[in-house]
Amino acid sequence: MRAGDAAVTRADEALDRIRDLDEPEAQIVLGTVYDPSDGTADATRVGLPPWPEVVDVLAHLNAALRVLADRHGAAVADIHAKFLGHGLSVGNPAQPDPRPSERSLWYCNVIEPNAWGANGVREAFWEALGHHTPAG
Repeated sequence: MRAGDAAVTRADEALDRIRDLDEPEAQIVLGTVYDPSDGTADATRVGLPPWPEVVDVLAHLNAALRVLADRHGAAVADIHAKFLGHGLSVGNPAQPDPRPSERSLWYCNVIEPNAWGANGVREAFWEALGHHTPAG
């Protein structure tokens, strides 16, 4: 079993349960997983142990989530693509400020979206639902 497979299995079970609810035609949106390293796999720069295969793990996980979304008729919010360029390439994702002065940095505490990143998550879900997101 590869890293991320357990998460996909749980997501599959959750989507089955959601589809069994009273609104089987409701639009479901499944989000991909972002990469604070911006594709560098440089976990040590944010104080984490080395994990050189993290980029491949995330690629595998996100591909599996796309297949899962397709199987369940769900839309995909491409959070991974939306967040590229907003991590290590512009600052330190481990910084704790939820509203850093560097608005290009979308992370705090390594894995949490900060206020600017939360807006990026919102945009990704809005776009997945087929709505235009105004620039700005």
